[in-house]
Amino acid sequence: MSERPSIVVLTPLKNDAWILRRFLDVTSVFADLIIVADQGSTDGGLEICREFEKVIVIDNSSSDYDEASRQEMLIATVRRLVPLPRILMALDSDEVLTADSMESPDWQRMLAAAPGTTVYCEKPNLFLSPALAERRPLDFLGAFIDDGIAEHQAKRVHSPRLPAPPGGPTLVLEGVKFLHYALVRPEAQKAKIRMYAVLENLMGTKPAYWRRRYYWSHRVLKPLGPVQPTPREWFEGWEKRGIDMTSVEDTQPYWQDLATVDLLIKHGSRRFWFDDIWHKDWKRFLSEHPRSGQVHPPPWPFLMALDAAHSLLEEAAYLRQRLATRHIHRKDLKNA
Repeated sequence: MSERPSIVVLTPLKNDAWILRRFLDVTSVFADLIIVADQGSTDGGLEICREFEKVIVIDNSSSDYDEASRQEMLIATVRRLVPLPRILMALDSDEVLTADSMESPDWQRMLAAAPGTTVYCEKPNLFLSPALAERRPLDFLGAFIDDGIAEHQAKRVHSPRLPAPPGGPTLVLEGVKFLHYALVRPEAQKAKIRMYAVLENLMGTKPAYWRRRYYWSHRVLKPLGPVQPTPREWFEGWEKRGIDMTSVEDTQPYWQDLATVDLLIKHGSRRFWFDDIWHKDWKRFLSEHPRSGQVHPPPWPFLMALDAAHSLLEEAAYLRQRLATRHIHRKDLKNA
């Protein structure tokens, strides 16, 4: 009988106390070890981590946002501390395993998978409240059956969290799901998107046109999949253990907005005039959270013209997509 692999969860942390206890309560049930890379949390999250015996905190001392170095640090730490066989799961603190996942035959399939296997599953978004869920494709890289040698192909922003060797074995699990709580705090999600737009501007990873399309404020809360009532079985098993799965703390200011305004001051507002971040009243924000420096938003005629142009481009892209779909459909009918 083969040895059961250890399950190790790798988690970045920066001021996530609003959901951290729920995450650690749930994750401690199925994980053998939780490695948390903290990047200067000041909201009490480190104190919460100390309450959980399975948690090891490592210091991500970088002052920059760099997902690549962060994930490489986490992966190197687990490979140093935990012997094979092991399963790596890379989860943010707002991503929580559904209570029925471990009862699924798919959970056993994951435990029995060969080293080098990448595991994909669904990550539904709880939509505006825990009562609703936006269903998503089975495309979330939820786990990697570590072979100890696969390299992590990382990027500074929106990086794959785990190794996914090209041509290697894959496992798609319908019965294992990770609930994403980000959209139950819509204003916090908007703050995160604003920060990403500014970061990608500074990193040069997307030109202005694609930053506006990718981080368009009108899309932040637009569901990409069907929105349905959240199945009770996703919560029930955890609630029977006394874990609160539905209350949400939403205090401001969000650390992402504080980080963004610091970058606007440091690098000059004009650099970011083409980014869709100006629906936020940064002058008022600065008056409430004083900083050494000023933010100068674009003139309102410039913003109105930019928004109008963006809307026209989005409409044109939508029409092109519809025409392409219609052309394919007609071609299929012709060949039938």
